[in-house]
Amino acid sequence: MRIRKGPKIPCYEKIPKLRPDDIGWKFTGWTRLRKKIKSSRLLWFSGTITHRKAGSLIASIIYLSVQEPEFPIYVVINSWGGHAPSALAVVGIMKTVVAPVHTACMGEAISMAAMMLIGGGRMGGRTIYPGSKLLLRRLHMKEPNVREYDDTPPFKEEIDLLFDYKVMQELEDSVLDAIASQTSYSMERIGEFMDKSELMSAKEVVRLGLVDQIGTKQTLNTMCYDTMGRHLPSFTERRRLHRLMREQALEEERRRYYTEPRDSGGGDGGAEMEPA
Repeated sequence: MRIRKGPKIPCYEKIPKLRPDDIGWKFTGWTRLRKKIKSSRLLWFSGTITHRKAGSLIASIIYLSVQEPEFPIYVVINSWGGHAPSALAVVGIMKTVVAPVHTACMGEAISMAAMMLIGGGRMGGRTIYPGSKLLLRRLHMKEPNVREYDDTPPFKEEIDLLFDYKVMQELEDSVLDAIASQTSYSMERIGEFMDKSELMSAKEVVRLGLVDQIGTKQTLNTMCYDTMGRHLPSFTERRRLHRLMREQALEEERRRYYTEPRDSGGGDGGAEMEPA
């Protein structure tokens, strides 16, 4: 029977792993690099905003906030938008947890992702890095099926269309309020930005006051130190650990040398000969 092999994953999609004897991390065993970064309070959100991704991000934020509420949580966003209720749920959790949540854009933040970047991050902790783009636009419904509006059943009644329109208006008001509450603009002014639907650069976003700062080498180093840097030992501690590991290896080798049975040089492997 032929066994069907799965598709080959390109090398750039593979997640690197760390050696189990790497003393740079306090964790042990073969662990994926993304898992270690996530446990260091650095969360990465990319792709389309869906129920599953939003639920995973919410669970991570709540867990890290309960674990160490005094340390900040960084959420790096590179997304082109997605489901509006899921994005609003993430923003609500970002504002509710005790730990300060800082947001950063590396790549693009479009539609609901831009709302997460602006409305979810703490004021003063929102960063957009050079080369990143941001776009605000109105909410859009999925294109309905043509048969739903034909005279032939099943068709969508007018009351259902009015209900969908009312739900869209409420969601859009919630999005406008989430952005306006974290900026100096009113909901009407944010609506004008959405009507323009222009792709803005990092400098333009900071000039308009939607984001606090442009990412630099210093801000990146601060983010890395607040997350992964706290789990790394100092240089003196690294030298002490290396010396300790070297001494333990020499001690084990010395102990093995004196405990192993050695050959006495006889032809029969050193075994005692019985008298004739």
